[in-house]
Amino acid sequence: MEFCLSVKSILNIVDFTLPFMGVILAPPSSMKTMVIQLFRKYPDVFYTDGFTSSSLVSHNAALNEEQLQKVDMLPKMKSKLVLTPELALFFTGKEEDLQKVMGIITRVLDGHGLENDSGAHGHRQYGDTMFVWLGAAVEIPFRVWKLLGTLGHKIYFIRPNFQKKTVSDLKRIAKNNNFSSINKEIEEALLDYLKIFDAAPEIEGKTKLGNNVIKIRWNEEEEGEQDKTLEYLAQLANLLAPLRGDVYVSQSKFTKHKSDYNNEINVSNNEQNNSYQQPHQVEGQDYDTDFPIIEDASRAVVLLRNLAIGHAISQGRDSLTIKDVPIAIKVALSTAPVRRVRILDLLLKSENGVLTTSQICNELSISQPPVTRTMREFDALGIADISAVGEYNNSELQIKLKSEFEWFRTDVFLELKEDFVPYEKKNNEHNDFDQQSVDDSNFTEDDHEKHVVKNDNTDNPTSQNKDLSSFLESKEQQNINSDTVETLETCDNNKDCHTFKDNLPLEIQKNNDIENANT
Repeated sequence: MEFCLSVKSILNIVDFTLPFMGVILAPPSSMKTMVIQLFRKYPDVFYTDGFTSSSLVSHNAALNEEQLQKVDMLPKMKSKLVLTPELALFFTGKEEDLQKVMGIITRVLDGHGLENDSGAHGHRQYGDTMFVWLGAAVEIPFRVWKLLGTLGHKIYFIRPNFQKKTVSDLKRIAKNNNFSSINKEIEEALLDYLKIFDAAPEIEGKTKLGNNVIKIRWNEEEEGEQDKTLEYLAQLANLLAPLRGDVYVSQSKFTKHKSDYNNEINVSNNEQNNSYQQPHQVEGQDYDTDFPIIEDASRAVVLLRNLAIGHAISQGRDSLTIKDVPIAIKVALSTAPVRRVRILDLLLKSENGVLTTSQICNELSISQPPVTRTMREFDALGIADISAVGEYNNSELQIKLKSEFEWFRTDVFLELKEDFVPYEKKNNEHNDFDQQSVDDSNFTEDDHEKHVVKNDNTDNPTSQNKDLSSFLESKEQQNINSDTVETLETCDNNKDCHTFKDNLPLEIQKNNDIENANT
C-alpha cells in the first residue's frame, strides 16, 4: 500500500510530466491484486484487465475518426491512475505480441504521447500524456529482462517480503470468515484518505488544480536533509544502472590437451601405444562476456526522485527526508535480476567487499554455474573486479566490489536498506530466482548436477570427506552408474582449489573428447 500510494502521488506533483509504471511482483495468493483493486472506486482511475498493442491508438478500419477517439485507450489514461491488477498474460504472451506491446508502452512512458500510421486511417496522434500505472504479476520471464535492456528500463518493480506462515497462522486464517468485512473496512479507509487528500485547498505557490487533479508543488528550495536525501538517491541510481544492465554471456570453450594416458587403469596395451590427442574440456565451468549495454543513470535518478517525492507527499510533506529513501531502495533492488541482487547483498555485507565462488554457493545454496556466470556479469558491468584465488587453472574465482560503490557497504546504507533482499530464503523456501534471470539457452540443468563447489573449509579432511560423501549420495539418488561415480576423486589439498578431478577411463575420455570436439 505504501508503494501504491507513493506511485499514485506522483500524479499530484506540479510540473512532473514523466509517467511512472510500478509493478508488484509477489507469489500467488499474496493479495497483491487485492491491494490494487482497493483503488478501483477512486474517481481518477482508469481500470483495464487487458490490452493490446493497437488498443492505445486504434486504426480499426470499420470505425471513423470520431468513433476511434472513443475507443482509444491513451486519452483515457491521461491524468489518471491506471490499474491493471494482473499483468501475467501481458508478460507471458507470444514473443511477437510482447515485443509490440513493450515497444509501445516504452514509448508512452516517455510522456510524449504516441503517433502512428496505417493504410486505413493514415496518421493518428495524441500529444503529451501524463499518467501513473500500477500492475501486479507473480514474476517476469528472463526474455522480458532482455527486452527491457534493449528498449530501455522504464518499468519499475517491487518485490515485497512476506514472513512464512506457520501452521498456527494458517489455522487462524481458516477459522476466520470475515475477510470481506475487513477488506471493506480497508477500502473505506483508503477512499476517505484519498477524498481528504484531494480536498486540499488551493494555496498560491503550494497547491493548484490541474486537469481536475490536485497538484502540490515540491519545495525544491529546502536544503539540509533534502540535499542529503538527493545525494543518496543519486548513489542508488548510479548502482542501479549497471546492476540491471544487459550483457551477453556465453559458456566458455576453453580446452586443454592430454596426450599421455599410460597411467590410466583398465586400458589395453594397444590403446596405451596410440598417440591420442583431442580437446578435453577444462574442469569447472566459466563464461565469456560481450560488451555490456548500460543505461545512462539520468532517467533512473529522476524516476527514483519522483517516487521518493510521491512518498513524501503521500505522508503529508512537500519536501524530502531520509524517511523517503527506503522505498526507493526497495524498488531499485527489485528492478534488477534477483540473482544479481542476492549476490550483491552478500558482497555488501562481506568483511572486506570480497566474495569467492564457494562462499556465494554456500550462502545461497545454489550451484556453481549460475554463480560463476553472475560474477562474470559483475565484472563486465563494472560492479566488481574478478580474479582467481590461486595460480592453478581450476582455482576458484573471487569478486571485489569497485571503490565507487563503497558507500553501499556503510552502516548508513545498510540501515536505510532495512535488511531488504528480494526472495530471502526465510521468506520463500522454494524460490526459483535462478531461472528468472538466467538465459537457459547457454547452459542446461545438467550443468547444475555436473559441477560441485566445496565449502571454504577445504583444509579440513573431515569436511572434505563429508562434501564428497554428500556428492556421491546425490549421484546415487539420481541413478547414476556407480562405476562412473567412483572415478571421481578430490583434487589436491590446495586450499584454492574447489573442483573435482576427472579420472575417467581412457575409452570414456576418448568418446567425451570426440563428442566435445564435434560440438
